[in-house]
Amino acid sequence: MAASPIVLIAGTTAEAQQYCRETGLQPRDVIYAANPATLHGLRRPAVVRVGSWQQRPDLADIEAALTARST
Repeated sequence: MAASPIVLIAGTTAEAQQYCRETGLQPRDVIYAANPATLHGLRRPAVVRVGSWQQRPDLADIEAALTARST
């Protein structure tokens, strides 16, 4: 069984890149939630929230997309 994809919700791409540097992950190892459409087709992703993620204007839409796709 393949590992769950890692969805990274960050306030900015710079925060996402910093998270990858600090954890040793490559940007290709995570899916940056740039917008809700980025999450299309994902099944049960692991979600990591970093930086100023709570300030994203599209946060409710991203959370809704994650909820819809995890069932």
